[in-house]
Order: sequence, then structure tokens, then C-alpha cells
Amino acid sequence: MSLLWHLFLSLVFATVPPTETLTHMGPVSVGSPLPSFRGWLLNDEPYGYRELFPETREAQEQVVLISYYATWCAPCKTGMPIIERVIVENPKVSGLFISIDSRKDEARLRKEASLFQTPILWDKYQSVAMRHGVVDKENQARIPRTLVMDGKGMVIQIYATEGEDFEQALQQAVAQILKPEKSASETNTDSQYPVEPSESTVPDGKPE
Repeated sequence: MSLLWHLFLSLVFATVPPTETLTHMGPVSVGSPLPSFRGWLLNDEPYGYRELFPETREAQEQVVLISYYATWCAPCKTGMPIIERVIVENPKVSGLFISIDSRKDEARLRKEASLFQTPILWDKYQSVAMRHGVVDKENQARIPRTLVMDGKGMVIQIYATEGEDFEQALQQAVAQILKPEKSASETNTDSQYPVEPSESTVPDGKPE
């Protein structure tokens, strides 16, 4: 392989940013419960906090991933298959993709959604994204954004940049949550987590 080709490859890979995390994202912060939300899946079914975090012992022992994306977001297309793979290959991991695509992108959104098994919530009015700090008051979107939570809704990690080491970082975050718990004498799981936040009974942005 020529020297020029090696130089070209080094420049290409040098442009890939490393995976970066955040401690907070608007009202969402690591170590706090995820603000409740409710919206509509692509099949027009209402879906929200209660469906993603059911109050069963089995569900509360799982890991939950939420990833915000849009069909026009190039970096999202790299991270989504990784997130999907982590969810599909681990029975203790569940997840949700939240699309902030507008109506004009509906056809492409539905076509690309067929590639994934993970449920997709279509946040076309961006009300859920605003509630989670992904879209600001000036309607500026910051994606991709991927949240890692335990089964009780506690935010453990927020990924802002999904670099070439993203899969390794995500797997490590999942493993950290799923690691064997300490004995009951060492930890009191009932006191570790706050009460689940109240949830709106009306879904945000119902499709017309």
C-alpha cells in the first residue's frame, strides 16, 4: 500500500471524533430520574414512560436505552445499528428510538424504520425532545443523543458523540448496570431511587 494511501486513511480516521459524554442535558442529568414523557409510535400507538419502565421486578432489573435521531443526521446512521445490536443481542436491554423528523421526512422515516426492531417514537412536534433538552427554545436540535438508564428510570450515562469506540463504551455502560448487586446488608435498593415522576395522561404530538 502506497504512502499516499496510508496518509489518506490516517486523515480519514483522524476526523472521527471520540465518543463523548455529558453530565446534563437541559432538565436531564446523570444521577437523576428521566423526566416522564408520552408520544406516539409510528404505528399510531401511544407510548411513553410507563411502557418503557413498567413497574415489574424483571423490568426494573434491566437496562433501557433511548436514542434521539433524524433521518437527515449522518452521525445517527452510524450509532443506530450499534444501539440496535446491543438491544437485540442482550435480553436484559430494551430501548426506544425517538425521531425528531418533520412531516416532510415521513416517507423516508417510515422506510428506514423498517430496518430496525426497536420501537420508534415519532416526535414530529419535538415536544418530547424539548422536554429532554435535545431541542432548545430556539428549536436547535442536538443529535445524536443517547441515554442509558437503569430499569427504574435513573439516568446513568448521556452520550453526545458516538465515535469509533462507541460500541465498546456502550457495552461497558450496560455491563456496569447489570453487574451482580451487592448483598442486601451492603445496599438498600429501595432507598437508591426516587419515586417515579408523574406522567402526563395525554400523549404529546398525536398524529393528525
